[in-house]
Amino acid sequence: MRANTRRTGQGSVFQRKDGRWGWGITHAYNEHGNPRRYQGIKPSRTEAVQELNKVLVKMNLRVPVEEDKQTLGQFMAFWLKEAIEGKKAPKTVRFYEQMTRLYILPALGHISLADLTPLHLEAFFNDRAREPRKIQRAGKAGQRVEIELAPLAASTVRHIRATLRAALNTAWKWKKLQENPVDRLDPLPSTPHKEPVYLTPEEAQRLVKAAKDHYLGNLILLALNTGLRLGEATGLRWEDVDTDAGDLRVRTQLQRVKGKLVLRELKTSSSRRKLPLTQAVIEALRDQRANQFLWSVAGQEGFNSLGLVFTTL
Repeated sequence: MRANTRRTGQGSVFQRKDGRWGWGITHAYNEHGNPRRYQGIKPSRTEAVQELNKVLVKMNLRVPVEEDKQTLGQFMAFWLKEAIEGKKAPKTVRFYEQMTRLYILPALGHISLADLTPLHLEAFFNDRAREPRKIQRAGKAGQRVEIELAPLAASTVRHIRATLRAALNTAWKWKKLQENPVDRLDPLPSTPHKEPVYLTPEEAQRLVKAAKDHYLGNLILLALNTGLRLGEATGLRWEDVDTDAGDLRVRTQLQRVKGKLVLRELKTSSSRRKLPLTQAVIEALRDQRANQFLWSVAGQEGFNSLGLVFTTL
């Protein structure tokens, strides 16, 4: 066999009798106090040198040298459980989980975390932005039917990219990666701004009139007059409403977490605010309280235990 001359501490590359090339380096000690040997075999000298250099880079950076067989899918599952769940808002947890389950795992989950490159990610994002998607759904007779969907919207691609960046940043902090491959990608092109569409005063009046006798009619009137978001309106509590003073305080919102509705405090001080009420809304809220009393009498024990202004019947 023919050896490759390298400096002491830089390992060795050598040709085997079968024509393949081996590489090896001794570094540190194992749990038994014996020298730890890292080695491998590659088809060519170039590949053997590259593999040895990878190990040397890890040693210089004090990154664990042992080859990481963990796939991206396995890491994402661990990341969601250990770094995200219970540490981020439920809405954020649900967002990351959906981006991972629907888009990242089917295409990239099988790739080794250590082998993930910007080329993988560039091709992945290009395909999602350009190529139609084929998915399977149950047909009318219960059989699986393949249907074709349009490419993902630019905003969805951005959301997937943000999820991967967050996860791989954690992998880098945990020294599972030498760098975050998402940071090597070119910036995404800017998307055109879409102007929001609002109801005209006439349309708003027709909506209020049509919903007047509906049990959510008062909620619709309140939302139109105050601009509350859906979670804020449905999470409004009676303790935050003062019909005598003619105002309300926005402090909580209702969110769906793992199929259950949960009342949560608003995160930022700018989100928590005090709003004045029109006379029409004050009267609607007084009607709502009276209606709710009747529903509670006819309803089950424990009705509206959270003290919400708006509930289902």
